[in-house]
Amino acid sequence: MIEYIHINPRFLKKLEELKELESATAFAAKKADTIIQALLHGKRPARAGKLTRHGDARIKKCLKYDLGQGYRLVCVKDGRDLYVLFSGSHDSCDTWMDKNRNLKLSRVRETMERCPVKPSVNGAGPEPISFTEPEEYDGIPLETISQSDLRAVFQGLVKP
Repeated sequence: MIEYIHINPRFLKKLEELKELESATAFAAKKADTIIQALLHGKRPARAGKLTRHGDARIKKCLKYDLGQGYRLVCVKDGRDLYVLFSGSHDSCDTWMDKNRNLKLSRVRETMERCPVKPSVNGAGPEPISFTEPEEYDGIPLETISQSDLRAVFQGLVKP
């Protein structure tokens, strides 16, 4: 099961702009948004949308969604994380895949926003999720942790 979806805020902004158009691109953007929302609400990747027949051998663990009318959404599943990487026409996805053949998720992870998967309650329909809301912190306030405790926990990082 996927626990986190990683998505670039610029990708979301572009998706919102494309959804406002009245064309095949807007249709594909709306479909991509529907797939992302389904994934955020706990749907399995195989059930969130129509996957292409074959993933892609150029990038390991790649999932390509068919958005219709020649558009694709490219994602990579890594353990319990899913990375939404690119969306575009079939040709632009092919070009992007060629350029990112040796993709390192550690490099793209830094620019992406990490969104926890929130399953819908009682099977109700998905409610929109804000990608910019901060995650709540339920732990101990940092002021109550002493330096000696921190040094004991992170002893490999600090020389005595």
